[in-house]
Amino acid sequence: IMIKKIDMDFQSMEKHRIEVESKNHTDDENISFLDLIAGECLMNSKKVAAKKLNVLIAEGFLLTYHKNKDIQCVGHAWNIVNEKHVDYTLSIKMFEEIEKIEYFFFQSYPITEVNIVEKPNPSYPGITAFTMPFKKFLEFKTDVQSKAREYRLFLQKNN
Repeated sequence: IMIKKIDMDFQSMEKHRIEVESKNHTDDENISFLDLIAGECLMNSKKVAAKKLNVLIAEGFLLTYHKNKDIQCVGHAWNIVNEKHVDYTLSIKMFEEIEKIEYFFFQSYPITEVNIVEKPNPSYPGITAFTMPFKKFLEFKTDVQSKAREYRLFLQKNN
């Protein structure tokens, strides 16, 4: 798997900052039946893209400002629907402790370009007829997770 490196100058992050609408998937009859799971943004965005026409998967990261002044920055995936950035994953979970969320966008692609990799199955206890030694996982196409960590450290040093 080839992970695309993101060239990022932390001083000019504004060019990657975008507005993303958080939507509840149960309000959309085309995807209301989907089982979207908090914490599985990449899989959720793939499920949405599989059920709606002309929907892309978007990769970037979230910067969350908590009421206790903690800042978290994590790799994240959402969808682009009719050229609007929409996040169905964040609507799953209530974020009462979060004051503000900022999105930074790096890449979008169609469902046909999703990275699916096989890794050892952590729940595989040995050879049985019902378990497989490998499990399929989705992976980000870009290194948003490492860049999210780097950006969080940059913010901590400079604030």
